[in-house]
Amino acid sequence: MKITWLGQFGILLQTENTCLMVDPYLTDSIAEQSGPGFRRLVPLREEYLARKPEVILLSHDHTDHADLPSLHALLDTPQPAEVLAGANAWTKARTEVGGPHNYIRMVPGAEWSTRDLRIRAVPAIHSDPTAIGFVVRAEGITLYITGDTLYSRELAKAVGEPVDILITVVNGMGNNMNGTDAARLAADLRARVTIPVHWGLFAKYADTPERFLQEAEHLGVAAYAAEIYETINSETLLEGQA
Repeated sequence: MKITWLGQFGILLQTENTCLMVDPYLTDSIAEQSGPGFRRLVPLREEYLARKPEVILLSHDHTDHADLPSLHALLDTPQPAEVLAGANAWTKARTEVGGPHNYIRMVPGAEWSTRDLRIRAVPAIHSDPTAIGFVVRAEGITLYITGDTLYSRELAKAVGEPVDILITVVNGMGNNMNGTDAARLAADLRARVTIPVHWGLFAKYADTPERFLQEAEHLGVAAYAAEIYETINSETLLEGQA
């Protein structure tokens, strides 16, 4: 499996048979709406907008996670895709993008099996009350993608299975857990390795993963801070983390 961080919580997962995207924010639409403080610090790469993923996951209805210009581009195809989303993001995508696609409204506990993937929705604690996270099982690897959320001891209980790769928010703003609490979550889960995301994209925020990385080291949690657009091989990432 190949994992590419697209910025914010955007993730591209490529298995042998499937292209999956999570929360793709692949435009500069927030800067156009809210001003230069939200201009991307990392330039757009048009090749990602040209992708046609078979599966898209939307954790919640905030523009940097359910960006309509990105979704219009990705879903501009007669080939039906599957879009799994929290309730508010589901309504937004289904009504404002539409097309021949299968829009699936996910709530915590719901599961969806497709192609070489098994996807389960888990709770998230965020300002969108219908926000969710995702547990994705593919090619023998379990990933937990937190989406935007505060820390809770209940999150690890809801995941309820061993996690190979945790992909977690760490920025500590906008009703999201900070680096210290993200490291606590990684320790709760005993995740083999954790990738911190949702930092470093917007000029308005001077967010970095350093607080998380320091606390992860203190707790003995294995972590890897990727660069935006970096592609990681899951097997390489997990080597030595057993």
